[in-house]
Amino acid sequence: ETFEVVVSAHTGGQALTNWQFNLNFDDSLVELVPGDAGSTFNSAFSQPQVVRTSTGLDALTLSVSTTDVSQYTGTEVHIMTFRFRFLASAPEGTQTNVFSLFVNSMNQNPSLVTNTPGIVLDHRGGAHAEGEVIVEAVAVAGAHAYVDEAELVNTAPLT
Repeated sequence: ETFEVVVSAHTGGQALTNWQFNLNFDDSLVELVPGDAGSTFNSAFSQPQVVRTSTGLDALTLSVSTTDVSQYTGTEVHIMTFRFRFLASAPEGTQTNVFSLFVNSMNQNPSLVTNTPGIVLDHRGGAHAEGEVIVEAVAVAGAHAYVDEAELVNTAPLT
């Protein structure tokens, strides 16, 4: 089963023209879905460059690709979405410090944000420096049966 980690920005009414951030994750618990290095991104920005590091991912874009300022200005501007999945070895229960975000730069002219920890919104509600996840065991959802030949079943109540 996969889940998404969405990176978005609050631009404070300014136009965000380029950005660079580090998305760090605990690779003993989760992995980036193979082939997904931020394949979903805001098309208002130029194609982002995403590089795997020892602690997570570095992502950056250098410019906007549209003049429609509404696509990169606002309280929740979509930057990128990453798909992850739990490793089979991930233990059940609440796992802390699984994700964190560090904003190297989010620029307009002048800079909006530089060298600042991002906030993580997770199941706990509110803003946190590091995200946690809850790992649950896989539950059997149903049972299937097969018989070689059909059999009639009498479901009439016995009285």
